[in-house]
Amino acid sequence: MTADHPMGNGLPLDGIRVIDFTQVEFGPCGTQVLADFGAEVIKIEAPRGDHSRHLDPDADSIDDSSYYQSLNRNKSSIVLDLKDPAGNATVRELIRSADLVVHNARPGAMERLGLGYEQLSQEHPSLIYVSGSGFGQTGPWADRKGQDFLAQSLSGAAHLNMGDDGRPRLYPIAIADYTAGMILAQGALLAIVERARSGQGQLVTVNLFDAMVAMQLQELTLYRRRGRVANTLKDFLVGVFQTSDGFVTIAGFFRPDPLSAIGEALELDADDMARLRELEVSGRGNAELLSELDAACRRFPTQTLVDRLVERDVLVAPVLDYDGLLAHPQFRENGMAIEVTSGGRPVPTIGNAIRMSRTPYRASAGAPALGADRP
Repeated sequence: MTADHPMGNGLPLDGIRVIDFTQVEFGPCGTQVLADFGAEVIKIEAPRGDHSRHLDPDADSIDDSSYYQSLNRNKSSIVLDLKDPAGNATVRELIRSADLVVHNARPGAMERLGLGYEQLSQEHPSLIYVSGSGFGQTGPWADRKGQDFLAQSLSGAAHLNMGDDGRPRLYPIAIADYTAGMILAQGALLAIVERARSGQGQLVTVNLFDAMVAMQLQELTLYRRRGRVANTLKDFLVGVFQTSDGFVTIAGFFRPDPLSAIGEALELDADDMARLRELEVSGRGNAELLSELDAACRRFPTQTLVDRLVERDVLVAPVLDYDGLLAHPQFRENGMAIEVTSGGRPVPTIGNAIRMSRTPYRASAGAPALGADRP
């Protein structure tokens, strides 16, 4: 390989070779975790490249896409046409020296190319094969194209996030893709640990739909046991409230009487508190109660209100935009803003959330140019 990042740094996955067929976010964010911690991740791309290369309208080139750059650092890139016999033979040769194969193609797609688990494991019994899909390997939706927002919708998550207008709402970040990607990385790591004992590989499957269902384990367990739909934003004293110069989120959890502490912080008198108590009887998520608190919060600047609530052990945080986030001292302290080099120029991006004291992750190279490496 001609990868532009060093291998053999004594990281947890040093010596592990991954053949990565994944695209967009679901698979690539999972394989990036493996690459961050030392695995050699060889990205196999079609001549057009990963779809994420084409999603950033402000990019100078397909190598410059912010979506692609955010998900593919520390990897190498090989362009192969898997439908071409020569390209297929090349990738099969690469797989012979690999520990893991990872893809997020629809069920049956890799099998049609002769690259399915059953086909490869016959000649490579120690191979760990990680297959990502939209809805699962079998069943009525198995053949459908998977996508984050579809998984949010089918799983009940969008319905749970119902707006005041009665319309289900999608989360604007790719929560299904990222969650499934982290589960994919977890499954790969579990299989690596098990192989160290047995010497055998195995098939690991992960899908977007199950990831979104698993994310709701508390809510769905309550519903299956009690028949009640849990909604934290409506069942508890939780809300986003406007201040004189912004917004704060207040979460009245983990104390028997959060309203008293909030009322004290807001300098509400006895009459105000009595009125709020009456509203609280109908539920802590009562819209009129939250409206009253919102009006009281507007009398305070954001930082003053945050400080007053923290003094009373109430869970609170300012609602930040991205400029506020990037400037926040905790964000800076945690070191989540990193910079890598790709194509000879710096690329600001976001780092790995895992911290290890002896073998911290590396971010030695940005995402590779399309076809930058040779088999």
